[in-house]
Amino acid sequence: MVVALAEARSVPGLAGAGLLVAAGALAGAVSSRVLLRAARLVLMLLLVTLATHLLLTPGEPWLRLGPLVATREGLQRGLLLGARLALLALAGALVTATTSPLALSRGLERLLSPLGRAGVRVPDLSLVLAIALQFIPILAGEAYRLRLARQARGEAVSGAGSWRRALATASVLVPLFASALRRADRLAEAMEARGYRGAPRSSLRPYRWRAADWLVVGPTLLLAFWLGLTG
Repeated sequence: MVVALAEARSVPGLAGAGLLVAAGALAGAVSSRVLLRAARLVLMLLLVTLATHLLLTPGEPWLRLGPLVATREGLQRGLLLGARLALLALAGALVTATTSPLALSRGLERLLSPLGRAGVRVPDLSLVLAIALQFIPILAGEAYRLRLARQARGEAVSGAGSWRRALATASVLVPLFASALRRADRLAEAMEARGYRGAPRSSLRPYRWRAADWLVVGPTLLLAFWLGLTG
């Protein structure tokens, strides 16, 4: 799906990729609330992308705001790239809503298993992915608790300007980073205490390709190939 979205560079291509995301949401029974939350997270990035292309892309003037000139070509580029970013965010939310971190890491390990013949330690890569995915909600909860602690000390920034809000957000990053390092250190100590040495592991239920996998991967690869040809 990510390959198909990366190859989508036109309105028909984005429409096809959007239908692919919608079909995945329907097949996975993902609620629209989850997708809207993912789109809201990248809203600021989409606005910055659109504004950057509007003002920096040369072409036919579309709107003048004093010394700033927005072009039609910039509007078209910004909208297309913004739509691609939004669809990528929706696809990511779709994956995380339908697949557990353990299943993702096991699937990656199975997919990259041929690289083991070249000396790549695929089980370690899948373990790193699983740990990173597990850390995301933990760090999100830690950031929320840090913001609540700042508000409890009277450092409210809800009515402040953009600069003060940005400073308040940046001030949370330092203790959040320190907390992440402490958690990573404790995790490393726990793994070492349990005798983890990165040896090859076996699986009670190994993943195998099935007909359902081909039904999903086949149309997606065909769509990516078509988008690569048509742009």
